[in-house]
Amino acid sequence: MTADARSMTTDGLKAPIRDIPDFPTECILFSDIKPLLADLDAFRCAIAAMAEPYEGIDHEVCIESLGFILGTPIAYKLDAGLVPVRNTGRLPSLTLSEDHSLEYGVMVLVELSDLGGRDRPAGYPVNSLIGG
Repeated sequence: MTADARSMTTDGLKAPIRDIPDFPTECILFSDIKPLLADLDAFRCAIAAMAEPYEGIDHEVCIESLGFILGTPIAYKLDAGLVPVRNTGRLPSLTLSEDHSLEYGVMVLVELSDLGGRDRPAGYPVNSLIGG
Protein backbone atom coordinates (compact mmCIF):
# COMPACT_ATOMS: atom_id res chain seq x y z
CA MET A 1 0.00 0.00 0.00
CA THR A 2 1.34 3.43 -0.89
CA ALA A 3 1.81 6.25 1.59
CA ASP A 4 -1.11 8.03 -0.11
CA ALA A 5 -3.41 5.08 0.58
CA ARG A 6 -2.33 4.77 4.22
CA SER A 7 -2.90 8.47 4.87
CA MET A 8 -6.18 8.80 2.95
CA THR A 9 -8.82 10.57 5.03
CA THR A 10 -12.53 9.83 5.21
CA ASP A 11 -13.09 12.81 2.92
CA GLY A 12 -10.53 11.36 0.53
CA LEU A 13 -12.45 8.08 0.45
CA LYS A 14 -15.74 9.89 -0.11
CA ALA A 15 -14.40 11.98 -3.00
CA PRO A 16 -14.68 9.31 -5.73
CA ILE A 17 -18.20 8.26 -4.65
CA ARG A 18 -20.94 9.73 -6.82
CA ASP A 19 -24.34 10.60 -5.32
CA ILE A 20 -27.29 10.00 -7.65
CA PRO A 21 -30.53 11.53 -6.34
CA ASP A 22 -33.91 9.83 -6.76
CA PHE A 23 -32.47 6.43 -7.70
CA PRO A 24 -33.88 3.80 -7.74
CA THR A 25 -36.97 5.69 -6.58
CA GLU A 26 -37.82 9.26 -5.64
CA CYS A 27 -36.31 10.54 -2.37
CA ILE A 28 -33.53 7.92 -2.33
CA LEU A 29 -29.93 9.10 -2.65
CA PHE A 30 -27.94 6.32 -4.33
CA SER A 31 -24.18 6.30 -3.67
CA ASP A 32 -22.28 4.88 -6.66
CA ILE A 33 -19.04 3.34 -5.38
CA LYS A 34 -17.76 2.13 -8.77
CA PRO A 35 -15.24 5.03 -9.02
CA LEU A 36 -13.89 4.10 -5.55
CA LEU A 37 -13.53 0.46 -6.62
CA ALA A 38 -11.60 1.56 -9.73
CA ASP A 39 -9.10 3.61 -7.68
CA LEU A 40 -6.65 1.00 -6.34
CA ASP A 41 -5.28 3.12 -3.49
CA ALA A 42 -8.73 4.27 -2.37
CA PHE A 43 -10.11 0.72 -2.58
CA ARG A 44 -7.22 -0.72 -0.52
CA CYS A 45 -7.59 2.03 2.07
CA ALA A 46 -11.37 1.52 2.28
CA ILE A 47 -10.98 -2.25 2.78
CA ALA A 48 -8.30 -1.73 5.45
CA ALA A 49 -10.45 0.85 7.27
CA MET A 50 -13.55 -1.37 7.23
CA ALA A 51 -11.60 -4.45 8.36
CA GLU A 52 -9.62 -2.86 11.20
CA PRO A 53 -12.41 -2.76 13.86
CA TYR A 54 -13.12 -6.48 13.34
CA GLU A 55 -9.63 -7.98 13.61
CA GLY A 56 -9.77 -11.36 15.32
CA ILE A 57 -13.20 -12.48 14.06
CA ASP A 58 -13.63 -15.99 12.67
CA HIS A 59 -16.43 -15.35 10.14
CA GLU A 60 -17.95 -12.42 8.32
CA VAL A 61 -21.58 -12.33 7.14
CA CYS A 62 -22.20 -10.29 3.99
CA ILE A 63 -25.37 -9.58 2.03
CA GLU A 64 -25.42 -9.62 -1.78
CA SER A 65 -24.44 -7.98 -4.01
CA LEU A 66 -22.52 -4.99 -2.73
CA GLY A 67 -21.76 -6.98 0.39
CA PHE A 68 -19.99 -9.58 -1.72
CA ILE A 69 -17.90 -6.93 -3.52
CA LEU A 70 -16.68 -5.40 -0.26
CA GLY A 71 -17.13 -8.32 2.11
CA THR A 72 -14.91 -10.76 0.26
CA PRO A 73 -11.70 -8.69 0.40
CA ILE A 74 -12.51 -7.69 3.99
CA ALA A 75 -12.85 -11.35 5.01
CA TYR A 76 -9.61 -12.13 3.18
CA LYS A 77 -7.79 -9.30 4.98
CA LEU A 78 -9.18 -10.54 8.32
CA ASP A 79 -8.25 -14.17 7.55
CA ALA A 80 -11.91 -14.98 8.29
CA GLY A 81 -14.50 -17.25 6.72
CA LEU A 82 -17.24 -15.70 4.61
CA VAL A 83 -20.96 -16.39 5.12
CA PRO A 84 -22.84 -15.12 2.03
CA VAL A 85 -26.50 -14.10 2.38
CA ARG A 86 -28.48 -14.12 -0.88
CA ASN A 87 -31.90 -13.19 -2.23
CA THR A 88 -34.65 -15.79 -2.49
CA GLY A 89 -34.23 -18.36 -5.27
CA ARG A 90 -30.48 -17.84 -5.73
CA LEU A 91 -29.22 -20.90 -3.85
CA PRO A 92 -29.70 -24.54 -4.89
CA SER A 93 -29.49 -25.91 -1.34
CA LEU A 94 -32.06 -25.84 1.44
CA THR A 95 -32.36 -22.31 2.82
CA LEU A 96 -34.16 -20.37 5.52
CA SER A 97 -35.41 -16.84 5.01
CA GLU A 98 -36.18 -13.62 6.85
CA ASP A 99 -37.64 -10.32 5.59
CA HIS A 100 -35.38 -7.28 5.60
CA SER A 101 -36.91 -3.79 5.34
CA LEU A 102 -35.37 -1.30 2.90
CA GLU A 103 -36.05 2.39 2.44
CA TYR A 104 -38.10 1.57 -0.67
CA GLY A 105 -39.54 -1.91 -0.02
CA VAL A 106 -38.87 -5.30 1.52
CA MET A 107 -36.23 -7.79 0.46
CA VAL A 108 -36.35 -11.43 1.54
CA LEU A 109 -32.89 -12.68 2.44
CA VAL A 110 -31.79 -16.28 2.57
CA GLU A 111 -28.55 -17.89 3.63
CA LEU A 112 -26.67 -21.12 3.09
CA SER A 113 -27.97 -23.87 5.33
CA ASP A 114 -24.81 -26.00 5.47
CA LEU A 115 -22.76 -23.90 7.89
CA GLY A 116 -21.72 -26.27 10.63
CA GLY A 117 -25.07 -28.06 10.67
CA ARG A 118 -27.10 -25.24 12.23
CA ASP A 119 -29.92 -23.58 10.27
CA ARG A 120 -30.93 -20.03 11.20
CA PRO A 121 -32.28 -17.14 9.07
CA ALA A 122 -30.23 -14.01 8.47
CA GLY A 123 -30.46 -11.73 11.48
CA TYR A 124 -29.87 -14.45 14.08
CA PRO A 125 -26.61 -14.31 16.02
CA VAL A 126 -23.72 -15.13 13.71
CA ASN A 127 -22.52 -17.89 16.04
CA SER A 128 -25.77 -19.72 15.29
CA LEU A 129 -25.07 -19.46 11.55
CA ILE A 130 -21.61 -20.99 11.78
CA GLY A 131 -22.31 -23.57 14.45
CA GLY A 132 -20.50 -21.71 17.24
